Amino acid sequence: MTQATQPALGRRLLLQASAGLLALPASRAAWAKDATLRIGMAAAPSAMDPHYHVLATNQSVLSHIFETLVRQDAAQKLIPGLAASWRLVGDTTWEFQLREGVAFHDGSPFTAADVVFSLGRVPKVPNSPSSFAIFLKQIATTEVVTPHVIRFHTHAPYPDLPIDLSQIAILSETAAAGPVPEGKTTQQLNAGDGTIGTGPYRFVSFTPNDRVVLAPNPSYWGDRQPWSAVTIMAISSSASRVAALLAGDVDLIEKVPGEDALKLRGNPALRVMVTPSNSVFYLCFDQARDDSPGVTDANGRNPLRDPRVRKALSIAIDRERLTERILSGLGQPAAELAAPGMFGATPDAQVDKFDPEAARKLLSEAGYPNGFGLTLATTNGFYVQDAQLAQSIAAFWTRVGVRTKVEALPSTVFYTRRNARGFSAYFTSMSIITGQASDTLKLLAATQDPKRGLGQTNFGGYSNPRVDALIDEAARTMDPRLREQALQQASRIVTVDDHGILAIAIEKIGYACRNAIEYSPRVDKWVTAMQTRPAAAG
Repeated sequence: MTQATQPALGRRLLLQASAGLLALPASRAAWAKDATLRIGMAAAPSAMDPHYHVLATNQSVLSHIFETLVRQDAAQKLIPGLAASWRLVGDTTWEFQLREGVAFHDGSPFTAADVVFSLGRVPKVPNSPSSFAIFLKQIATTEVVTPHVIRFHTHAPYPDLPIDLSQIAILSETAAAGPVPEGKTTQQLNAGDGTIGTGPYRFVSFTPNDRVVLAPNPSYWGDRQPWSAVTIMAISSSASRVAALLAGDVDLIEKVPGEDALKLRGNPALRVMVTPSNSVFYLCFDQARDDSPGVTDANGRNPLRDPRVRKALSIAIDRERLTERILSGLGQPAAELAAPGMFGATPDAQVDKFDPEAARKLLSEAGYPNGFGLTLATTNGFYVQDAQLAQSIAAFWTRVGVRTKVEALPSTVFYTRRNARGFSAYFTSMSIITGQASDTLKLLAATQDPKRGLGQTNFGGYSNPRVDALIDEAARTMDPRLREQALQQASRIVTVDDHGILAIAIEKIGYACRNAIEYSPRVDKWVTAMQTRPAAAG
């Protein structure tokens, strides 16, 4: 929890939350007359600049203010956004018809000039922890045909451009232009200077690490919003989020732990929802170095370079037990790095069967009959039960001879060290923001190629030329059937043939809200006011 929110909750509410029995106070039970919505999220956005950081929290919060040409619906299927339609007009040319009659929050009209400005701004934003520029690398030139028709010419046939453009928020050129290359700076946007979009809500205020306050956009081109104000609060502790909901301090919370979800279901004043997400827990191994920092007792070798060792580590894990015991049902065993039903996911993918005896044999065949020592790094409290899952995985490995200790770290420390290749093995999670298997393959499994934006999170050094070729084939194949086949084949090589990256579990997310609200979860875990509405009376 942030310092700004913790005092308001207090120890009393934390104790009440752990019991899970507190009913909503009568004074709060009726729907508020001013129709204010208060959302408790696990983290605060890092900025109000929609081009600063590819982060689900940022994109979720900023989608209230800014919109994209193409949207993703609750199942991550593409639907029109600021573009009413799009089509191919040549092998390497996409034409987008922009919506007419759309205005920014300051009343200025939305035109193709704002699109050109926004796309041009993305690579100029300095110090981005994770840049949106990766989504624009395939665009060679942009052509404004009319104020409401724009064409994108790509370097080669590229079927995924509409998906990529679903990630790029459109700012007002008039409001966000400035003397520095990116126009208004991230700091200025954080302060509300230039924070002008076309979305259903307008920016009111941003308190870093605490809250964002929004007001409805009365001139919004889309569906009218029912809320007179929206406050999104950062409450990092799951117990504190539950306490805040039970006390009536918030109306909707995310990331409810499995045990709490079971308790809250018995509260007649609340609604509880559990839904699959687009997030995959996975294990990554150092496969590039002969001398790896977290490996011991291996006679100077790096066992993780041997696919037999990686397979042994996979089949030593009981994924069913992890999801049932540690995640309390908020997960399902994963066979590959894409959630079932996503484009490119393999319908008949089989989860590695738990077989500790076979794991010991594989280790012996690989030259490690006595096992070896290993340090497994993970975040601590950044993802649902992350450290607890890592501890259980370590216990499974130790039982087959791989003596494993866990290093659970704050997320900032973990990612800094991971990005510097400071780990031999690490456990983390990835959200598939495009809704396609190509996302994880390009980021996690492709050989690192900074110029092409490939392998950006491949910090284990996994590399297979056949996988790279299939990723390239999928990226340029316009036939969706052939494209999906290429992605499925690449996934099989990564997870079955090579055990290059181990998929562990698909995360399910728990949400809870007051009965006075109806909430529709999204697979991408975004939590927005647009997914809510007052419940029908009676």
